[in-house]
Amino acid sequence: MRAINLDTYSLSLLTAKEDILNPRSSTNWALFTYDGATNNLKLSDSGAGGVVELSEKFLIAKPQYGLCRVGSAEVGGPRIAMICWAGPNVDENRRTECASHVPAIKTFFKEAYVFISAESKEDVTEEKICAELNKVCPPTEHVRRSSRSKDKETVVSGPLAIPSLSTRGGANTWTHPGTVLLY
Repeated sequence: MRAINLDTYSLSLLTAKEDILNPRSSTNWALFTYDGATNNLKLSDSGAGGVVELSEKFLIAKPQYGLCRVGSAEVGGPRIAMICWAGPNVDENRRTECASHVPAIKTFFKEAYVFISAESKEDVTEEKICAELNKVCPPTEHVRRSSRSKDKETVVSGPLAIPSLSTRGGANTWTHPGTVLLY
């Protein structure tokens, strides 16, 4: 099996990922495909129509990856999902090969809260994606910092989303480290 190559198109991949992560950007989804018969991943398309628009872009005979921002400030802030698509007409050998790429995809797109495998349009609905996101991080879950608890340290493990303390362009970026120290 050949390894996936994320370096060849890394600038377009990084730009698309940053657009999705930026809550001020109107772009809320990006579609990534393999370049021809190679394992070079490239940006195929992006847009602002949400999960509905993204789901229409998946092709039945191609493995693809869809990164999308779901939610808004009213429901606890936007959360990121990655859809690992292998349409029903994808050859079984290619499907297996692409499944071996998922660890590299998860590493590169580490900002995604969930990685959802899908092979039909029914697997890619806002309701299903929100249900998966809610299993990981309920929309009403908030992390508070109390000045009274500075002497206590609590370790929280898992994909917990908190706003980072650094800002870029005036907007908070969201991260979900494996272990978060809360004071």
